[in-house]
Amino acid sequence: MTPAPILRPYQTDVVAEIMTLDELGELFNRQRPTPQATIEAIMHSVRERGLKVLKEPANIERLVRCNQAAKEQIDRRIAKLVAKGKVS
Repeated sequence: MTPAPILRPYQTDVVAEIMTLDELGELFNRQRPTPQATIEAIMHSVRERGLKVLKEPANIERLVRCNQAAKEQIDRRIAKLVAKGKVS
């Protein structure tokens, strides 16, 4: 499956006629940035229970849904916590 193009508001009616609901849902979700609440949920888990929580199904799903910018933010924040000895 080829990646769908970024939609402009005036294009949505045309594309909706040629895409399946699953493809539209994927397109809609891909164009939105990761909610800050998702990032904070991951960070809260890491602070409270350590790095092992990154292997838990709930956090794996959260990470899969994160865009690249969110993953970079999470990496930086976890690196700071590790450097300060606050998580292991």
